[in-house]
Amino acid sequence: DLQEGSDSIRVGVVDTGVFSHQDLNANLGTGWNFVDNNSNTLDTHGHGTHVAGIIGAVGDNNIGISGVCKDVTIIPLKIANGNSWATADVVEAITYATELWGTTNRIDVLNFSGWNFPNNNTLYNAINNYQGLFVGIAGNGVQDNNGISHGYDIDLTPNYPGSFTCSNLITVGSITITGARSEFSNFGLNSVDIYAPGSNILSTFPSNLCAAGNCTANNSGGIHYINGYHFLSGTSMAAPHVTGVAALLLSVNPTLTGAELKDIIINSADNIPITVPNGSGGTTTQTVKKLNAFTAVSTAIYETTDIGTNEIQIDGTDHIFDGKLTIPTTINGRTVTKIGNSAFSNQDLCEEIVFPESLEIIGDSAFENCTSLTEIHIPSSVTEIGDEAFKGCSNLTELTFEDDSDLYYIGSYAFYGCTSLEEVTIPSSVVFIRKSAFEFCTGMETLTFE
Repeated sequence: DLQEGSDSIRVGVVDTGVFSHQDLNANLGTGWNFVDNNSNTLDTHGHGTHVAGIIGAVGDNNIGISGVCKDVTIIPLKIANGNSWATADVVEAITYATELWGTTNRIDVLNFSGWNFPNNNTLYNAINNYQGLFVGIAGNGVQDNNGISHGYDIDLTPNYPGSFTCSNLITVGSITITGARSEFSNFGLNSVDIYAPGSNILSTFPSNLCAAGNCTANNSGGIHYINGYHFLSGTSMAAPHVTGVAALLLSVNPTLTGAELKDIIINSADNIPITVPNGSGGTTTQTVKKLNAFTAVSTAIYETTDIGTNEIQIDGTDHIFDGKLTIPTTINGRTVTKIGNSAFSNQDLCEEIVFPESLEIIGDSAFENCTSLTEIHIPSSVTEIGDEAFKGCSNLTELTFEDDSDLYYIGSYAFYGCTSLEEVTIPSSVVFIRKSAFEFCTGMETLTFE
């Protein structure tokens, strides 16, 4: 629950349009039809509606699905009525977004789930000139005689626009629910920036096509689930996951540039192994990036300081945590080892904290006056708890330490005024407990030393 989005962030879906849908309408803005040159952006195919749902289907409405960014404004930029997509229409849509950049109708991110376009300078320039993040796809390989698509290396056989080298372009491949590369997904260590879920993705679909009974014609509509919802697979479904995360990031910091969004998304991603064909009839393993929405958004909401070459300290945040606070293990590719002084003080709606196993130091007043906090479990990696670290956490009822704790220092007034604490066992590793560490813990019945 770090961020749910903002309707002030406008995401352009360069696709087949978006159909009116109960799970989309509240998040749907006005766009343009570049095929027919009019304002009718209704989707008669299904692809664009499915993509739009992944990005920003309405959340918390007790129907259907929720998009990655459930509070956002989707702008349909219709460039096709079916499977034939013209380069000129795509360029026109991108240029339209570029021209709106300095206005109140700015389109902050563009999602284009299209591929197999020519290496076209006009298309390249359109993407390169766009000021926001342009999310593209790796493509879906080549079909064999049985109609099964097999991905290929787009480092060797480029596929555009995904193979362009624009600083604001992020190219997305597809993985399955297990983290394996989807068989259909193209790949390329130099060309594919990140992978996201793209196999059997449930999302919104034009309900009128479902009602007419032709929603899976030529399998372009994937698998019908219920009226208005389909399962589809493709790198087309992977890209909008990345687009949704970009919208979340902009909700936190709307000043982020396209290149900055790309860097955050890639640098916050997880490293995973995928298997790819090696061209000699066998396979090889590549280490690639997998989208991590939580870590990406964490990167944007926290103020940090680098420590040494590989570590990072969280200094604070403007975000208000309501309920659970999960502190990430890594930010910007660095391991979180320290919570700085007063980093989360006065977060009086925070009820639960999950610390990373990498954490070593909890700074002075780090969680002071988190008055709704009820339970703390300190991981074994923590060596120091600073002065007044949890002072005034008056509803804290349980304080436990992981087995084989490395903790040796508990600072002055560290748990001062934690009036609801009744029983605490101090690990045998602790050497220093400074003055008044547990003073005014008026409910304390037992303080045990291992």
